Amino acid sequence: MPATPRFSACRWYRRAGSYLLGSVLVFTTSCGEGGGVTPPDTTVDRVDVSASAVSLRAGESLQLSAMAKNAAGGALASGAFSWQSSDAAVASVSAAGLVNGVSPGTATITAVETGSGKSGTLALTITAAPVAKVVVTSPQPRLKTGKRIQLTGTPTDAAGAPLTGREIAWSTSAPGVATVGADGALAAVGAGTVTVTATSEGRSGSVSLEVFQLPPASVVLPPRLKVMAVGDTVHLRPVALDAEGDTIPRQPLWTTSEVRRGSAAVLELREAGVFHATALGHVALYAELDQVRSGTVVVAVTEADELFATALAGGAERVQARRGEKVTVPLVLDMSRVQAPGDLGALEIDVTYPHSVLRLDSATPGLAGSVGQSSVPGRYRLSFASSTPAGTARLTVVTLVFEVAAGALPGDTARLEVKFPSAPASTGFAAYKLPIVAAGTVHVLP
Repeated sequence: MPATPRFSACRWYRRAGSYLLGSVLVFTTSCGEGGGVTPPDTTVDRVDVSASAVSLRAGESLQLSAMAKNAAGGALASGAFSWQSSDAAVASVSAAGLVNGVSPGTATITAVETGSGKSGTLALTITAAPVAKVVVTSPQPRLKTGKRIQLTGTPTDAAGAPLTGREIAWSTSAPGVATVGADGALAAVGAGTVTVTATSEGRSGSVSLEVFQLPPASVVLPPRLKVMAVGDTVHLRPVALDAEGDTIPRQPLWTTSEVRRGSAAVLELREAGVFHATALGHVALYAELDQVRSGTVVVAVTEADELFATALAGGAERVQARRGEKVTVPLVLDMSRVQAPGDLGALEIDVTYPHSVLRLDSATPGLAGSVGQSSVPGRYRLSFASSTPAGTARLTVVTLVFEVAAGALPGDTARLEVKFPSAPASTGFAAYKLPIVAAGTVHVLP
């Protein structure tokens, strides 16, 4: 019987492979001397980390994959991976390898194969999320002229998450109503409606505000008395206030009443509130806004050694009071020429008033020494026979206090006048030139 050929398993597979090369996939095995099959290499040599992109925007997510491989590059089944980020402030990573972009920058994500401790990395770049819109907020929907508030502009991404570190440009639709600074500080300047817009990276948001204005309650105008020489300049700043005491950002208008020595104007208005003295005389000025008047300022343009007298506080032209109320009248004089007791000689000053409207309540001299006083209804007289002034320049000589008479009627006016009945030439008073006198009127209110 013929012998049966014997083939090793390795030779049979090699020969079968050569027969079927053209039509089937060839499987190769490793054969040892003993003819056995070598098992595959399952030792983890490295870990490859991959993703569909290597950059993402802040606020976006990206899924990473990790694969354990042997030395030949073959993929191996792995139990699990742990994940970590080199900079969680730039990019964070979950236990499943999901990366979230946090802020612009670069971060390296590492995957560690838990069984072998082998790891792999992937560098990611996080870019800034684009501005999708700007949210503008105001602490209040309306505000009064003269007030300031702080607006807030917040750039957000498409999901509405706030974005930091973005530049914002501010603008206003009506600068005459409100102005806005580079930091979003808004100042209300005039009544009306305004839209304020904040723009960042081509996206913008806005808020509408109403600016209202309370009517003027008073106009304040210091000083009440100003004595100056020809060529001098005075700056008067009237301020209009509302009922809450806040400044109204509008300029009151001027009204003047001159008493001239000659034909030339006493004052010249050169710009807002700036007056230049051009000739001798005195001017009563007041400022008015929406029919609300200030007190009166008296500006006297005098020569050297010229006597000046005023009958109402600060040279005011007009005061208002009700029946039973008191009006204080300081009589002011420039006494700088007086050098010694008796220098004024028998100088007398009369203050006259209608006694049906005003009643003299008290009189307090402001000079040291003997000052003569006498009064009859409708007149108060002050004499300086042997008085010594308590100073050298524009002193309060006497303070008069009047009470509005009980019989005075609303609308009555009491004109105060200052007169010099005598001015002896043999005394120091003769050195003064013609006196300028500003009296005044008390108006009775209902």
